[in-house]
Amino acid sequence: MAFSHNSLRKVGIVLMLTIKRNTEIKTDVTLKKSMSKEAVAGMLFVLPAVIFIGVFLVLPAILAFGYSFQQYNMLKPAQKVFIGLTNYIDVLKNPAFYKSLFNTVYFAAIVVPLQTIVALGLALLVNTKLKTSKVARICFFSPVVTSMVVVAILWTFLYNRDSGLINSLLNSIGIQSQPFLLSEKQAMNSIIFM
Repeated sequence: MAFSHNSLRKVGIVLMLTIKRNTEIKTDVTLKKSMSKEAVAGMLFVLPAVIFIGVFLVLPAILAFGYSFQQYNMLKPAQKVFIGLTNYIDVLKNPAFYKSLFNTVYFAAIVVPLQTIVALGLALLVNTKLKTSKVARICFFSPVVTSMVVVAILWTFLYNRDSGLINSLLNSIGIQSQPFLLSEKQAMNSIIFM
C-alpha cells in the first residue's frame, strides 16, 4: 500500500497538532500545580500579618463598637447593661466633643497642606546639586533618626517660658516671653509648628 506525499504530510500535521495539544494540557496542569504551591506559600507568608491585624485591629474595633451601646464598667466587666444610643446622645450633648472636633479639623486643615508643601520643598532642596544640599540632607534626616520622645522633650525645652531658646530670642529683640504650650490660644499653633 502506497501513501502519497500529500497524505503523509496531512497525517504528520495531525500528529504534530495532537502532540502539541497534549503537551499544552500537561503544561497547563503543571503550571496550575506550581501556581497552587506558590499561592499556598504566599498565603502562609501573609497569614501572620492577617492574624495580627485581625487580633489587634479588627477584633478591638468590633468590641469597641459593641461596648458603645452598653454601660460598661472596666472594674466590673460582668455588669454590662445595654443602653442603646444613650452614649452617642451624651457625646453629642457634650460641648467638649465639639471643641475637640474643631481642634482636630483645625489641626488637620493646617498640618496636612503645610507638611506636604514643606516636604516637597525639602525633597527638592535635598535633590539639588548645590553646595547647600549636604547641609539640607543633615537637617532633613536628623529628625528622622532621632527618637520621637527626644524630639518632644527638645521642643518642650525650646518652648519653655522661663529658659526656652525661643523666648530668649524673643526677649533679646524686646518681645515679652510667651506661654506657648501653657496658653489655650497658643498651644495648638505651637504644636502645629512642631
